[in-house]
Amino acid sequence: MQGWLKKITDYLTSSTLWMYLTLFLFISYLLQLSVTTNSWTAYLSNFLALCLLFFPVLIYSGWRSWLTKWEATIGRLIVWGYCFIAHPILLYTFRNEMPQDFFFFSKIDLSVGTIDNFFLTIGGIVLLTEIVVLGSNQIQKGLFQAKWFETIGLEKTILLFLFFLALIASTLGVILEVRANFSWGFTNVTLLILTFIANTMQVFLIYLGYYFFYYVNHYLLIPKVFKQKGAIYYGFAVAAMILVFYPIFVSLVHFLPVVRQLDFNRFTATPNIFAEDKGGLPFVIMVLSVPVIIAYEWFKQHNELAQLEKEKSATELNLLKQQINPHFFFNTLNNLYALSITQDKQTPEVIMQLSELMRYVIYKGKEEEVKLSEEIKYIEDYIQLQQIRLHKKLDFRFEKDIADDQIKVPPLLFIVLVENAFKHGIEVAERPCFLHLHLKVTETALRFSCTNSLEDQSATEGGIGLANLQRRLELRYPGEHQLQVEALADRYSALLTIDLKQSI
Repeated sequence: MQGWLKKITDYLTSSTLWMYLTLFLFISYLLQLSVTTNSWTAYLSNFLALCLLFFPVLIYSGWRSWLTKWEATIGRLIVWGYCFIAHPILLYTFRNEMPQDFFFFSKIDLSVGTIDNFFLTIGGIVLLTEIVVLGSNQIQKGLFQAKWFETIGLEKTILLFLFFLALIASTLGVILEVRANFSWGFTNVTLLILTFIANTMQVFLIYLGYYFFYYVNHYLLIPKVFKQKGAIYYGFAVAAMILVFYPIFVSLVHFLPVVRQLDFNRFTATPNIFAEDKGGLPFVIMVLSVPVIIAYEWFKQHNELAQLEKEKSATELNLLKQQINPHFFFNTLNNLYALSITQDKQTPEVIMQLSELMRYVIYKGKEEEVKLSEEIKYIEDYIQLQQIRLHKKLDFRFEKDIADDQIKVPPLLFIVLVENAFKHGIEVAERPCFLHLHLKVTETALRFSCTNSLEDQSATEGGIGLANLQRRLELRYPGEHQLQVEALADRYSALLTIDLKQSI
């Protein structure tokens, strides 16, 4: 049983064919309520007719996973454009050649030459569904950050979409007028342009009337009625909105000249104060917008929480980076103090080197990323300073195998391991000591190892440097790094590995 459930779940998450089949079932249900008989035969016949009419959409959605792997991007776009844009337009163009007794066609006026046409309406619904599906997929993959959408917002996006539909409706009106024995001339063309602009604004006003029902549903009925009082109160509120405001909206629309110019069948076919749809369209808008609104609010809340978590991580990371400075200042000031006591001739040179190191810590340490070459130079200067100060026989090796030293890394990332090597292994050494560093960088990974001699194993305990490094790595490279430390009787080694391919 669980195996079948897993197969069903995998299918539902990997395919979009079932979504469009569900959409056609819903449209079939609406057709059954409005134009055909209420029976299994009508229901299934409507569904079969829609599947045949929009068969390319079903083919594309069924083969979507294969098409997304198709390297010919232009070819894929052409196929997508035909299925979701060109095909509905072709159905609209050859609408008069359709058999009038075919399924529900005998109940629908296919000759309507405006945006109200059946094929354009269903095609628009299918296209809108496809856009929502694509957007959802991109968000889930993390590929689509939707910065423009966050700036514009859902409401302005809907208004832009409605204005786009108004432009299409007015364009169709212009095409029909040009085809109807239009006489070309400056005056006629100017009037045609002015008519196009006026019709666009009037159609947009009509769409704003329907948008009003969505807007009230989004910002009043769902947050104030549905969430606080429940479904019963919400149902009555939806009914009240339609019964009170839709007749007023229809009565006002009758005064717009564009209704007669473009022959909006919904408002001209019947004197009904609820228009030809009898209030069904605002009801569908309000009911279908509920899952959209809930999903939008969920994504909005999820993004806000993610942003807060990101800000919290960034704040914590800055605090950890600031803790590096006192730790480094403490060690380097001790170095300078030791040199001043012995009145070493190299003291001025050391002070200059120390100044350069401090400059790097103060200015580069504030940046989010620095070049790897700068970080390497900082480590080499630090080790040179330590060698001058300690005057110990140190076997020092720094092997580098770097494909590109211009890649970006967090500042002061490796120095913690080097500081620990000097503090716990080399400074306290009474016998010959060693420090071996190895840095290997490829296109996909960074590997830094630090191995130093060790005389007292207990000396590796304590200190905030390594703990800060661990936390910085968790915040900067979550799930993309590995820090391994090993303390043996005579040596201490640390190995840091970062997956650059995932972090880019």
